[in-house]
Amino acid sequence: MGNYEKAEPLYLDAKNIYEKPRVRSIPEYSNNLNNLAILYNEMATTKKREMLFLEAKDIDEKVSGARNILIMLRSLKQLGHPLL
Repeated sequence: MGNYEKAEPLYLDAKNIYEKPRVRSIPEYSNNLNNLAILYNEMATTKKREMLFLEAKDIDEKVSGARNILIMLRSLKQLGHPLL
């Protein structure tokens, strides 16, 4: 198992860097949100996880315009996975 307590601040630092207005809409920010949400899923922090996955999905929709089915599937898969 990973060391979640050490990983969380690193993901949060990256999230803070990406949160500048011009950078929030790039795929890398969405990817960072997904990674942080996966970490929270492993830590059983459901509320934070869902919020991050939804934000990533919204960014993916804006960036790809729902044209890129693989990006959209990633977001939807991440949202539904913990429910299985």
